[in-house]
Parts: sequence; C-alpha cells; structure tokens
Amino acid sequence: MISSLKTFLYRRLFALAPKRIQELYFQSKVLVPKEELTQKFTEAIAFLKKSGPLGDYLEFGVFRGDSLVCMYQALTKQKVKNSRLFGFDSFEGLPEIKDENDRLLPWQKGEFISSLEATRRNLNQARVDWQRVFLIKGFFNKTLNKKLINRYKLKRVSIIMIDCDLYSSAKEALDFCVPLIKDRVIIFFDDWLTDTDNKEMAVGEKLAFEQMLQANPKLTVREFGTYTHLGQKKPPTAKIFLVKRSRKPLLNQFRNVR
Repeated sequence: MISSLKTFLYRRLFALAPKRIQELYFQSKVLVPKEELTQKFTEAIAFLKKSGPLGDYLEFGVFRGDSLVCMYQALTKQKVKNSRLFGFDSFEGLPEIKDENDRLLPWQKGEFISSLEATRRNLNQARVDWQRVFLIKGFFNKTLNKKLINRYKLKRVSIIMIDCDLYSSAKEALDFCVPLIKDRVIIFFDDWLTDTDNKEMAVGEKLAFEQMLQANPKLTVREFGTYTHLGQKKPPTAKIFLVKRSRKPLLNQFRNVR
C-alpha cells in the first residue's frame, strides 16, 4: 500500500514538473554499473573476436550515454577499431504509454529524459571518436527503417544493448535488428527484471525477446551472463544472451530465456 502510494505521488509530481526540471533530475542519476558493464562488454568482444572481425554495436535507449561510453572503452581495450557505435533514443524520455503490455510496467511518458545536447556533452567528456559514434534522435517507430539502414550502410551487428524499458520499444528495436543478425550476436537486456516481473510471466524486454525467438525459429539462444543495476538489491536485474543463426528451425527456445 505504501509502495503504491509513493509511486502514485511520484508520477503526479513528475507530470507536473517542467521538462527542464525533469531532465536535470534524470541527468543527476547514474544508473549504469560502469566497471561491471565495461567488463561484460569486454568479455563479449573477446568471445566474438574468436570468430572473426566484429560488426557494429547498436544501443536502443541511450539516456546519458553511460553504456555507450562503456562499450567504446571496451572496444578500445580490445583494440577493435572498425566497429561503429549507434545510439538510438528519442532524447525526450519514454514515449506515450499506449500498448497494454506497457501498462504493466512502472514507467510513464517522459521518464529517463536526456537531451541530445546533454548526452553529446557526456560523450565528449569521454573523448569518443565521432567518426565512429552516431546518435540517432527520434522515437523508434519513426527512425528504425530501411532508409536508415541504407544511409549508414548497416550490414551486420555483433552486439546489441536493449535499454528502452518498454515492451513496445524493445519489440521495435529487436524487429529492426533481426535482418542484421548474420551469424552470431550478443544481446544485453538492461531491464530484464522489473518490479512487476516473475518467472511465470514475461513482460517488457523479456516478452519482446520471447516473441522475437518465436517469430524467428532459426535463431538459437543461450545465456551469456548477468549484471545488476546500481542501487538494486535483487540481482540480477540485467541479462545477456548469445544468439546464433542456424540453418534449420529449432523449437523450445523459451526455456533458455527465463
């Protein structure tokens, strides 16, 4: 009861706050376990390098840019110079909650807002190479299309970060990525567990992933690792999977994504 009241009051106050105040609030929040995530990225890169050159890195839900910096540093550590990094975000916070599956989640429109300018400043402080790093502004239903693939000549992805919180956004991101999975890819799900989640019910990013596997039976999956958000007491809150494209359709993939 107390928890529900706190959530209600937070949502009311958030909705009433000016957009600039909302952004300043979220800019002050570091949600990424930087050292742990950089290590997980490094492990993923080292594993994939054994099979040949890496493709691009796609991140859906950039926020302040902390995860993008972690990947950039991991690639530098592993001496990978050819992979490009793409960050997709509205830079206006979460979209309007319309899908019924998203109403099960504790988020609302505008949360996790970070302007494009603020995120670019954070990345500049990390001294990223803007010849390799690209920020794509806009909601996914407007930006994830063939025009973008052709513009940037996207051909193969090796590592994906799904950090867009909502089921609908995660589904749009994964649907966009499927044609770019040529052999194997490692996918990070930053919000695998939520406050409404349990092992008997798939919601949010987990539901989107299950549906992707169901629609693409030639994709095989196994768990690759986990990590936990800063300040979270219930580990692990994030999961990592290795996904491979096989020649023949396979069944019963869902048991591997719980």
